[in-house]
Amino acid sequence: CLLTDPEFSNKLQIMIDNWPDCNADDIDLLKNGRVIWFGSKNMKKIILIIGRNKEDNERLDGLAQKGDIVLQLKEINGPTALIRGMNLEICKTMKIQIPENFNLTDFQIDDEAQIIKQAAQISGYYSVPARGREILIGVNNI
Repeated sequence: CLLTDPEFSNKLQIMIDNWPDCNADDIDLLKNGRVIWFGSKNMKKIILIIGRNKEDNERLDGLAQKGDIVLQLKEINGPTALIRGMNLEICKTMKIQIPENFNLTDFQIDDEAQIIKQAAQISGYYSVPARGREILIGVNNI
């Protein structure tokens, strides 16, 4: 049973703490990549899921719902990222500088306007060839 997995149980507890009204579709996201939460006590928490491999990326594409934002690297192979919990209409391609190194605590921000940029940088970081480069990332609302 997945609930006996300590790592998954921890992710689930964090989701319940951040989104007490989460549903099965939200919980399903936790099985499909790296989980990062943005936000503070002053704003609703926003979840970022970054695919770890091709299978995660494909599942994230399939799990995307209306209102979700999907990020995909355009010039090189890399992870798909899904953002849920924002009310923002956006569909564009943006150039973003990917850090060579980063500390995740540097990205715990409270400004929704910066979350997409930060999520793109984190997502790009997980594609080793993108590190330290400026790359194109597609940003699409579902």
